[in-house]
Amino acid sequence: KSHQIFREIERNLQDGGEQRLILLVPEQFTLQSERDLIQKLNLPGIMRVEVLSFSRLAYRVFNEVGGLTRTLLNEQGKNMVLRRIIDEVSSDLTIYRKAAQKDGFIEKFSELLADLKQQDILPGQLRESIEDAGEAAIIKQKIHDIELLYEHFNDYLKGRYLDSEDRLNLLIEKIASASILRDARVWVDGFTTFSPQSLKIIDKI
Repeated sequence: KSHQIFREIERNLQDGGEQRLILLVPEQFTLQSERDLIQKLNLPGIMRVEVLSFSRLAYRVFNEVGGLTRTLLNEQGKNMVLRRIIDEVSSDLTIYRKAAQKDGFIEKFSELLADLKQQDILPGQLRESIEDAGEAAIIKQKIHDIELLYEHFNDYLKGRYLDSEDRLNLLIEKIASASILRDARVWVDGFTTFSPQSLKIIDKI
């Protein structure tokens, strides 16, 4: 598939048109994909081709249409916010009250929050799922604690900060207003799977 994509990009470049060509790849593959394009197609540079990840695409869209008024939290900032929230609500936690104080918990919980957002699962949905847990007390306690921290995390960010997943949700809202994708030809390569959030972005493209 990658070979076929490169051949199609090469043909489009040889046609000499002005159509924007975009190769959408995972974040960790952007630099390598740029190198591969230059080497395999024997190009002097990237020219009319842009190699973008979802986050790079978001940057391009926001740069054009605006909308990014909140500060983007990096992973360290996100962990600091989670530590503050855990300290504030620790008395309301059940099964995670002790675990939340242990090394590594915040990093793991940060990953869980990212997964929930990428899967389009909101705190309210977790709250509703408690009713479906039947008599499984441990499951109910876990869901309760996750929902509690998730909701407080979102409340803390509201109007002030964005994490990576919220930035992509904002991209979904703004992408139709940007000119970068109008009349462009887009290839998607290098992904092994797509989250519902990623599929929404591809749908907008």
